[in-house]
Amino acid sequence: MKNILIIGCGLLGSSILRRIHKKKIANQIFIYEKSSANVSKIKRLKLPGIIIKNLDQAIKKSDLIILSTPMSEYKNLILKMNKSLSSKNIITDIGSSKIETSKIIKNFLKKGIIWTQGHPIAGSEVSGPENGKQDIFENKWCVLIKDKNTKKKHLTLLSNFWKKMGSKIVVMTAEKHDKIFSMTSHLPHLIAYNLVKSAQDFERIQNYDLIKYSAGGLRDFSRIAASNEIMWRDIFFNNKKNISKVRAHDAIVGILYLSGVGLSYLTGNYSFLWIVIGVGFLQIISPFTKFCPVYFVLNKMMPNSDPIQNGK
Repeated sequence: MKNILIIGCGLLGSSILRRIHKKKIANQIFIYEKSSANVSKIKRLKLPGIIIKNLDQAIKKSDLIILSTPMSEYKNLILKMNKSLSSKNIITDIGSSKIETSKIIKNFLKKGIIWTQGHPIAGSEVSGPENGKQDIFENKWCVLIKDKNTKKKHLTLLSNFWKKMGSKIVVMTAEKHDKIFSMTSHLPHLIAYNLVKSAQDFERIQNYDLIKYSAGGLRDFSRIAASNEIMWRDIFFNNKKNISKVRAHDAIVGILYLSGVGLSYLTGNYSFLWIVIGVGFLQIISPFTKFCPVYFVLNKMMPNSDPIQNGK
């Protein structure tokens, strides 16, 4: 691959930059970064690559274009890029949710241009080019999204690219991606943000040095909640349907557990514990049966979101 353009050079963008340079994956690396603070850091750190202001010229010279920006910037970038894009360009990104960005790409990207979405499962609670690491993708998964417009040639090229970055490759649909990461990544981050915000509010109202005395549990949550807030705002909004469904499932299951235990305690009738046993049993077997009664009801109540555990 001759030339690569990285749009957005924060934590992950600069990590990609460092790895490309170390592994000599490209002849030239162009950097398009709108933050003057980040540009100053890139220069101070003497990171490899050519900082460019003229996006059009860099697009025309580049074989691979990697978007490493918050997803809320995709539309404006696409509109800015369209006039310079040609069929020789291969476009990808590193965004953490895919269904909504697929719609933006479909609606605004110039016809005849293929964008194969990607998501390297790597990151940190810190941000900025000063925190990038060339080995951040080592032995981490990278998800490549396949849809009806995906070209096998592009998928193969990107698979080889991310393998050189140190990643393991998995290919899936945008729908499957967003379901998986709503549970494994997006919901835990949302919980962390809410918990730390509650702790901060409690500290302010009660005038206690609460955070100062936090044990390992809260410190872990506060580390997660220190992640880039703009990036996570975009993720929460883009994947809100799947996140909401998972939260509703957990809330209903929790209420059923508490109801069974509470009724047993209040009435002295331990038959109510069968509710707890039944719910627990169904949760244990649902990964194997691919069926959960709670999700079955939620799928009916939320028809505009993708079904979860619907027997398929």
